[in-house]
Amino acid sequence: MTPHPKPDFGLLTTWATLFGSLVSDTTPPGRPPIAAFGPEDPAARIWADFDDPETVETALSLTSEVGSEPAPWLPETEGLAIEVWTECELAILHAVMDWLLVLDPDAPGASRLLARLDLAVAWHLEHTQPDNATGRPWGIHAFLLRGEPSAEALDYAASMLHTVEASRMPETPLDPLVAWILDDAARVLDQGNASRLSRTLR
Repeated sequence: MTPHPKPDFGLLTTWATLFGSLVSDTTPPGRPPIAAFGPEDPAARIWADFDDPETVETALSLTSEVGSEPAPWLPETEGLAIEVWTECELAILHAVMDWLLVLDPDAPGASRLLARLDLAVAWHLEHTQPDNATGRPWGIHAFLLRGEPSAEALDYAASMLHTVEASRMPETPLDPLVAWILDDAARVLDQGNASRLSRTLR
């Protein structure tokens, strides 16, 4: 019997197929079906304005001021539970990644948006546990496409996915928001222009 070849996790298509295999029903593109913390959270603002050209400036206006060192997108907020902050933070990285894939690279603010995303991804690879308390793989495609070094980014994404699988009962469908996140990430990775933003996968 010829053994099945091992999947090549250095390929975008492998991840897209894996995400798709966990989603029982195809979810429509566009905004997430659930706003996790209501209309006041910064992630909800980004997604609400996703189809608006001003989204780039909206996203940049929410970011903490940084230089060239890795830093999270949002400034830390006193009194905000770490789970809530992490959920908002990673949901913004997810939205920014999606926006960059449809944005003209020469559009105003595009290069600043990408540079800021890279600083946030680098910060999370160093400081945030991939099995974070949200249990939702927000921004998983941002880590795959922009994380460095690639081995660390691949392990990080794999751990996020493992958390999703470990948190549900066998044979039960995914939480609708988790399903949307994975379906959206798979859709992004399937797009041909994803390769122009990939610096970790071949």
